[in-house]
Amino acid sequence: MIRNSAVIDSTERAYDLQTSKDRWLLEVIERLRPALDSGLGILGWLYDASDFGNLVFTSPVFLDIPEGLPSALMNCSKDPDTPLSLLKMHYRTPAGPFSMSLGDQFAHWAPWRRHVHPLGLKDLLVVNGIDSNRQGCAISAPRRQIVRISPERMALLRYLSVHLATAHRLRRRIEGLSPNQPGPEHPQVEAVLSSSGRLEHASSLGRSRQARQALSLAVQAAERARGKLRRAQPEEAMKMWRSMVRGRWSLSDHFESDGRRYILAYVNPAHAPTIRSLSTMERQVLSCSALGKSNKLIAYELGVEITSVSAALTRATVKLGASRPRDLVALMDRVLVAPVAEES
Repeated sequence: MIRNSAVIDSTERAYDLQTSKDRWLLEVIERLRPALDSGLGILGWLYDASDFGNLVFTSPVFLDIPEGLPSALMNCSKDPDTPLSLLKMHYRTPAGPFSMSLGDQFAHWAPWRRHVHPLGLKDLLVVNGIDSNRQGCAISAPRRQIVRISPERMALLRYLSVHLATAHRLRRRIEGLSPNQPGPEHPQVEAVLSSSGRLEHASSLGRSRQARQALSLAVQAAERARGKLRRAQPEEAMKMWRSMVRGRWSLSDHFESDGRRYILAYVNPAHAPTIRSLSTMERQVLSCSALGKSNKLIAYELGVEITSVSAALTRATVKLGASRPRDLVALMDRVLVAPVAEES
């Protein structure tokens, strides 16, 4: 039986900032394994796609996968018969069967047949948590047949991809911007809440009525998702657990020495292309859209309403002169390789 509740387990682990850098991906994958592994194991790695023509992979995790699969996948990506456009198509797909991410081109992709088919494998079920600065976390489970999954399960895995991207960004931000250990005193923490959602402490930005309400509701939603609902209705649980609050904060647990648990709101906005004519929201939405994320998924990722996403994307494309479909495609390609900057 597929354990979709393991997706919640994996998401919960992803936001554990106490997990060491060396073990983070391993522990995330171990908790996700019951939801993806069909008996052929599971694998994953972190990657840097700043240059799609020169992908850099780090922190590999291979759990009981067929021998030769990692090298076969690498050979596919580096094969002269693999166009750059094909790699972009894959890394712009948040989750689902590998065969689906490449569309009609998959059936005619010679490197896959050349390198992977000899292992007795036909497909992968993939969760690809790529951030808007093109740093990613990819997890895959091999299959002997072409994968078909339900829309509900597809949505569940896409939600997970967002959390992986957000949690990975949060860890990089915490590790890179301050020598402080994660905790209430960390300079990136702007609010401390109880597990019931009550505000215990906040900086000026976290004390406004709107911020208090948004943070409180987000804590309550995450608590429900991690409770009984994770077993009874994992799809509904994942739907309510947004990865960010109002496009600014990500939540992470903190335990005091006496065992009391608090929820910390870390500043963790998405990176965005440096396009001066656009607002922060417009840059973030445009960058997420360029990575193949739907408006619904972007709203989920940023913790805002889908109407806000639609409006921001419309404003951005109008400002940048993308009035026709082909203009929009060209714009997305340009955004995908544009320099990015951290939002404050």
